[in-house]
Amino acid sequence: MREIIFTMAMLLSLGCSSEELSEFHVFVCHPKFQDIKTKIVHSAAKKLNVAYFDSQDQTLKKSGVIIRVRHRPNHSKSDITLKLRSDAINEKESLVKKKCEYDFYFSRKKYSCSFKKKVSHQLAQKILNGNEDILKHLDKEQMDILKSIKTLNGELKKYGIVNAQRFEVAQGEVGEDWTLEYWPFPKGTNLVEISFRYETSQAKEALQSLRNYLDRHKLVKCPKDFSKTSYTLDYFSKTF
Repeated sequence: MREIIFTMAMLLSLGCSSEELSEFHVFVCHPKFQDIKTKIVHSAAKKLNVAYFDSQDQTLKKSGVIIRVRHRPNHSKSDITLKLRSDAINEKESLVKKKCEYDFYFSRKKYSCSFKKKVSHQLAQKILNGNEDILKHLDKEQMDILKSIKTLNGELKKYGIVNAQRFEVAQGEVGEDWTLEYWPFPKGTNLVEISFRYETSQAKEALQSLRNYLDRHKLVKCPKDFSKTSYTLDYFSKTF
């Protein structure tokens, strides 16, 4: 009987690992976004208004913590997300119930866990416009994590807003939910990112699929992989 239970447990664990998905990303460099859009976009734009929140000296980012607000008018709800990067994840936390995943780029991979709170579009807009203090709207779990960062003092500053757009794009050889996000920065680099989800164990195959996709559509990969979070924080630190 014990052998049967052990065998079943092994099969279940194997089944779960084979279904574990990661997100795969590539940034496309082209002087005109419209050219990229014409080649691969086959859907209307979904608005995505985004801002990050950190201290003046970006203590949260240095500690591996990201706080983000997204106003998503094309969805039923907007969201406030607190994300822990791999260097900030405490193994004592019950993170198995959270959304934890790898993000793969050509030059690196990142592991993070997200604590998301869905909020109304009206509240998200008020926070983004500076009419509501974000600290009053974090849930208990998010606040507990924030309080554990002993070096954080004072208010959180808003870094944003980025008025981004999200599109569905032509499916590649493998993967799910192929999308393109366009993040325009008036005095900086406009970020154009293609991403999709696929099995973590097949990372090499997924990245090759991205290469093939770029070649097939005559799109040029940017010389380096960006981080939308880091770029946004740096951009608004220097601009304002």
